[in-house]
Amino acid sequence: MNEEEILTLLHNRCEQNGWRKLCGIKVAKLEDKKLTLSMLVTESLSNAHGIAHGGALSGLLDTVMGLSCIISGKNVVTMNLNVNFIKGPKIGTNVFATAEISHSGSSTMVTEAKCFDERGTVYAKANATFYVLRKTRV
Repeated sequence: MNEEEILTLLHNRCEQNGWRKLCGIKVAKLEDKKLTLSMLVTESLSNAHGIAHGGALSGLLDTVMGLSCIISGKNVVTMNLNVNFIKGPKIGTNVFATAEISHSGSSTMVTEAKCFDERGTVYAKANATFYVLRKTRV
């Protein structure tokens, strides 16, 4: 698949998945098979302190890492997710997430990701291990 076809597939996956749709997770950019997702921190995604709920940021990070695995050609499910929260983005902040694949094996994949805003302020970093279900057509 070329990048335009991959982008269409990713847009469809974000719009058709209930969790991603609920959180407003969108594809912001795909360049050289490197994916950037975005999510607007809304009141419904915030905690009692007026900042993004950790679960919302964790979901964004998990999603960008999982979709990055799919782009690399493997369907995966999360086995382990570790998130370090650095700073809480306030309601109204548009956050982004990118991921890197550290290991791509036949049965597992390991990834790293970060969540940041347009100024480059980093809000969270994560790493995850994914179980490979099967190869994809990407």
